[in-house]
Amino acid sequence: ELQFGPGKNVSDEEGTRYLMHRSDLDNYAGWTVFHLQNLDTIVKAVYEPLLRITGPIIISLCIFIGVAVMILYRKASEEIVQRKNAEQALRESEEQYRSLYHDTPAMLHSIDASGRLLSVSDYWVEAMGYARRDVIGQALTRFFTAASKRYAEEEVFPAFFEKGFCKDVPYRFVRHNGSIIDILLSAVAVRDGRGEIVRSLAVSVDVTERKRAEEALRQAKEKLSLHSKELERQVLARTREITNILRYTPDVVYIKDRRGRYLLINARYEELLGQPSQAVSGRSDHDLLPAAVADQFRAHDQQVLAEGRSLQIEEHFPHPDGLHTYLSVKFPFYDEKGHIGGVGGISTDITALKKAQNQLRQLSAR
Repeated sequence: ELQFGPGKNVSDEEGTRYLMHRSDLDNYAGWTVFHLQNLDTIVKAVYEPLLRITGPIIISLCIFIGVAVMILYRKASEEIVQRKNAEQALRESEEQYRSLYHDTPAMLHSIDASGRLLSVSDYWVEAMGYARRDVIGQALTRFFTAASKRYAEEEVFPAFFEKGFCKDVPYRFVRHNGSIIDILLSAVAVRDGRGEIVRSLAVSVDVTERKRAEEALRQAKEKLSLHSKELERQVLARTREITNILRYTPDVVYIKDRRGRYLLINARYEELLGQPSQAVSGRSDHDLLPAAVADQFRAHDQQVLAEGRSLQIEEHFPHPDGLHTYLSVKFPFYDEKGHIGGVGGISTDITALKKAQNQLRQLSAR
């Protein structure tokens, strides 16, 4: 017994399903022919050829998709690893920058376009004596002296926000305890994509000790200058005194180098030699005096050079009226290295004294 379902579906008592097709017979009124076809047979007839054709394609497609998925997964894994490495490198770079920013022994800070502090380094707050929470958001010029604040607002800030940099700007900072430090500030600007300055990166170098040293050096130079002027005055005074002595003393005064060449003679010696000092300079006794006189002078000079001490000796010098006797005191003089540079001498004419002594002795003898 057949059971009719919806549409063209029919099933028998065993539950086998059929596809029904009904058609009327021509010339036989009231007769109808029912064609039943097993649905399982239809499925096999339709899908098995399709599966044979599409199966390899589907399998190939699955393999292709699997390989593609593996390749994409591998590339995605590599990109993820690269991204993680880049993120790690970025974190390490940020840590290094943060460490450099905070640990460097220099006062570092950053301000926005309105001149307010965005960040300060650990050394900045340590040098200034403030807590970081007390300075972030505050105007940088709040920590300047009045003169530095005026200089910054009127000259430095306008030029910086126009050019984007400044170098070695002298400021004076007021620390938390009220003390003042001198600094030199250099900064560069950080711009956004439109080229607008959004912040600065600045370093301030504490030059307080250097300024003190410079001031002390300036004062020392002034004192030295005054002392030098006093020394020059004293030297000029002593030079005038010595010049007057050399000019008016009746004694013969001279200085020679180690080779016996005259470096200086006084006015009295010029009279005896009949030549000015300029003509005598660089010449020896043998160039100016008789050989016998020059030999005795040179022998005594060499004795002073050899012994390195002063010598008092009688010497004879020709005058127009004959030989005169001189009591000469000869002494070594030293150069800046402590070596003997030559011989100096002061000779006094004792001819009249010697004659008086001889006459006294003759008188005493008679």
